[in-house]
Amino acid sequence: MRAARTAVDELAIRTETGLVGRLLLLTAEGHRTSFPRTVVLTGVDLDGETYVLPWLPGTNWLRNLRANPEVVVDDRISVRRAHAEIIDGETAEAVRKRALSALPGPLASMIEASGVALRKGTPVVRFEALIAKP
Repeated sequence: MRAARTAVDELAIRTETGLVGRLLLLTAEGHRTSFPRTVVLTGVDLDGETYVLPWLPGTNWLRNLRANPEVVVDDRISVRRAHAEIIDGETAEAVRKRALSALPGPLASMIEASGVALRKGTPVVRFEALIAKP
């Protein structure tokens, strides 16, 4: 399973279609093992900030961020340490709608109708850059 997921992530990084958008590599400590875990996520830009959101509730990477919000974010331009802030409410809903609007119409409609992926109430994550201490 891990090999298949890695292959899909690598394909997403290399193809960058309209479905992919702005890809980010997020590395966080595992919530049980404390081993580093890296996941490929799509960044959603809103009001000058970049957010990420889980397609499905209960994803492991979101659990990892709740347990340890200190992460490494690689946007393929720069790699930086950051603090992950989980956001709910109006901002989260605006990010969810922006993510859905970036998808082709029929796909966005199917996802919205499913009530599973990108459902209302999905939390989003914003990254606050950590300033290196001298």
